[in-house]
Amino acid sequence: GIYLVNKDVNQGRVIMQLPGIMRDNPDYFPLIIMNDILGGGGFSSRLVNRVRSDEGLAYAVSSTFPGGVYFPYAFRAGFQSKSGTVAYATEIIIEEMKRLAAEPVTTPELENAKRGFIDRLPRSFASKAQTVSILANEEFTGRYQTDPDYWQTVVAHIAAVTKEDVLRVTKKYLTPERLVIL
Repeated sequence: GIYLVNKDVNQGRVIMQLPGIMRDNPDYFPLIIMNDILGGGGFSSRLVNRVRSDEGLAYAVSSTFPGGVYFPYAFRAGFQSKSGTVAYATEIIIEEMKRLAAEPVTTPELENAKRGFIDRLPRSFASKAQTVSILANEEFTGRYQTDPDYWQTVVAHIAAVTKEDVLRVTKKYLTPERLVIL
């Protein structure tokens, strides 16, 4: 569905959502990489390149596809744009979702996304407080009990993601006909 708050404003904020996944879903790692390529990877992502750089429609545009702990977290894409260009920017995001599902990502896109995730990972453990927080969260949410080697294997899981994996999860989870747009 499409939901509109009809107000006379200069700028519109758009959030697009799809049903999400749990973090223990076997598609979790390919979805991380898919999302990085689509809109989670900052200036190297397709959404930033199309909506911000090519069209100049938004200062910030992004997507996220986190795995939930106790319930599935939703896929989200969002941006702010001038009221008159909101529909066009929304159309571009839907086009990019469809394009991602129609053809394999490029080798540079795949390698950049995987390398970016792996290179950013140590920052999560940059301080003693961050490390303790992550490990306490693992214990509190039960992941340590069900997957005690998670942090020892996460890099291997990311490195193993293929173009075929990205295409498969995109077709399965990025379903524009199910989008909820506000």
